[in-house]
Amino acid sequence: MSHALAPARPRARTALRLSLAASSLIGLTLTTAGAWAGTTTVTVMPSDVPDETVPRVTLGDAPDGFGPDSWQGPASGKSNWHARYLADGDALSVLFPTQAATMRVSDLARIAYSTKRPTGTPAGRDWWIQIYTRPTGTNDARSWYHARYTNDYATHTATGAWTRYATDAGMTFGGQSFDAFVGVHGAELVEMISLHTDSGWGGFDGGLDGLEITLTDGSVGRVDFVAEGGKIQVAPWEVPDEEHPRVLVGDAAPGFGTDAWQGPASGKSNWHARYLKDGDALSALFPGEAPDLTIADLAAISYFTKRPDGTPAGRDWWLQIYTRPTGSGDVSSWYHAKFTNNYGTHATTGRWARYSTDEGMTFAGKTLAQLVTDFGDQQIEMISVQTNSSWNGFDGAVDGLEIRLVDGRVGRVDFAAQHDGVEYFFGVVSAPGLPGEAPTLHSVRCWREPDGHATCDNQNGVLILGPPICQ
Repeated sequence: MSHALAPARPRARTALRLSLAASSLIGLTLTTAGAWAGTTTVTVMPSDVPDETVPRVTLGDAPDGFGPDSWQGPASGKSNWHARYLADGDALSVLFPTQAATMRVSDLARIAYSTKRPTGTPAGRDWWIQIYTRPTGTNDARSWYHARYTNDYATHTATGAWTRYATDAGMTFGGQSFDAFVGVHGAELVEMISLHTDSGWGGFDGGLDGLEITLTDGSVGRVDFVAEGGKIQVAPWEVPDEEHPRVLVGDAAPGFGTDAWQGPASGKSNWHARYLKDGDALSALFPGEAPDLTIADLAAISYFTKRPDGTPAGRDWWLQIYTRPTGSGDVSSWYHAKFTNNYGTHATTGRWARYSTDEGMTFAGKTLAQLVTDFGDQQIEMISVQTNSSWNGFDGAVDGLEIRLVDGRVGRVDFAAQHDGVEYFFGVVSAPGLPGEAPTLHSVRCWREPDGHATCDNQNGVLILGPPICQ
């Protein structure tokens, strides 16, 4: 078996703050550089595979509860995906935001997944699960993990249909029953729970879907393996008609880059996944569906926010669904109706929190299912994220909007400082030291905006500095 995996743990850019008036730009170098006991469902696309061959997709075939599409092994090589802590998209934190940092094997109550082995699959071949534990500094198998434990996938014999395998129905790890496995290794911290095929097979035609991890506190993480969808990054200058947001450098929702948007210092901010106008992001996310997209086409909507400690109750970034004018009963010339989510109920502060229609998010007091029943035939003009002008600024952050359609397509929006692939240049900044001390050197990241002017990482005109960078 091949188990090669890069030991990647992203490191956030260290940020210091320095007034422009107190700094001296002395050179530029160009370079291209509380526990939650509920159910969280995430969708994973083939492009989310971190370090191996991307899987194929089987359209219109999925196990119950995880439709309508699924993954199929790669035509050659191997494929994998990791619910890993911090690295590879930090999916473990998305699934279990308050538990991931300290999750131990003893916190695992149940693991289940579904596979579909085609008729004629050789014995001993199927998608498998591995649990990796974190390095301890003593007897670690590798620098980035202590040990790994593989399930008994080689005993799978069913073919031609989706089959569910679970630890409470006989699945073992490391040759031990799950209870025995937890009893021996319970103290080890979980690095990741991973799914694989084998490079020695030269490809694999079997299907995979529906990973489900249950913790002893009752929390459930579900992973739906879906077809590829639209993924876009949006930068602050793409806000169409209100104040540009600020940027959180080195702080982002799990799985959505390294930066995020922070509300404006004054006024309000917004961004629209709109059809045809304001950049036509709805078509970028769903090129085939956008012209006729209706509320009934929506399967789920989710996003992340981070409200600072002390945020007044009832304040957060919110979502609104606008529908297209019909010529009868329109609220405005450019939209028929709008439906706002229940952002006023958000209470979490000090960390990223994910809100989803699968987990209690409502619009205009209705669940998504009720919204579909009452307004399903209305065509979508845009799905928008906003703050409120009456707050005169807002320090909360937003990231990771995800829209899932009933046909399985998924659109993701990464609220970023700038688009990937942009050429950054770094200024060397001399910051005054304390009395009697020499100045210290730092760097500031800058880039060219579409209109040609340079912008540097800042918050309200205050440079955000990192360690010196030599190129």
